[in-house]
Order: sequence, then C-alpha cells, then structure tokens
Amino acid sequence: MLFEKVLGNKGVATIEAEYKVFDSDYNTAAFTDGGACFCMFDGDAWTATALYLFPQKTGVGQFQPYVRYTDVSPDSSSDRDEFEVGVNYIISGHNARIAAFYQSGDIETKGLNYAPGVTGADVGTFQIAFQLQF
Repeated sequence: MLFEKVLGNKGVATIEAEYKVFDSDYNTAAFTDGGACFCMFDGDAWTATALYLFPQKTGVGQFQPYVRYTDVSPDSSSDRDEFEVGVNYIISGHNARIAAFYQSGDIETKGLNYAPGVTGADVGTFQIAFQLQF
C-alpha cells in the first residue's frame, strides 16, 4: 500500500506498508539434517513506513524525516523485528539522495536461521547511504 498526500503547506506526507505470507511447507525435522537443510522462510512479515517531505528547499534539496517498523514472524522460529528512524536529503527524487538513519532490532543477529528457538541480541547501528541513478 502506498499513500501520498500533498498538504496545504506543500509538504508531502507518505505512508507505505506491505504484508507478506510465505508458505514453504517444510517440516521442522529438516533442521536436524546435519546442517544440510536449505530451509526457506515460512511465515508472515510486514513493514510500515511514515515519511514527511518538508516543502522548503535547504541548499539544493529537501529534508524528509521518516520512521519504519519491520516484523518477521516465522511459523517455526522466534520472531524478529527492527525499528528505524532517519532522514533523507532529497536532491533529485530517486536520482540523487543522501540518507542518515539509525536501526535497532534483532533481524541481523538472528539472520536467515529459521530453526526453532533461535536467539539473537537487539543491536543498534547508525548508517549513512548515498543513492545516485543515471
């Protein structure tokens, strides 16, 4: 789902959300196969993002703060989630932008291991990203 609305002050509010269901139908006994299991994700996942693009230009671009939440719920493993807060500096739409953001959660530490009872610590990270499209 994507919703964008130009507000009275010419700022733009955006809400994005998605929900996915994966049904791979493997048996949890596959995890006891001496590490030979190619067990794909089986379960539900969703993410939601809220963004606001300020109408005024600062230098050559516009600031766009945002928040995002992601939840991954495997059928036979422990849940994992991540919270993200950041700001984009939009120079030319999707062609040029800079982002600075902070993420916190256990998605990275649990990784792609969907075995029953997997554990992982909540960790936080700060990142800076650049997007250039030609």
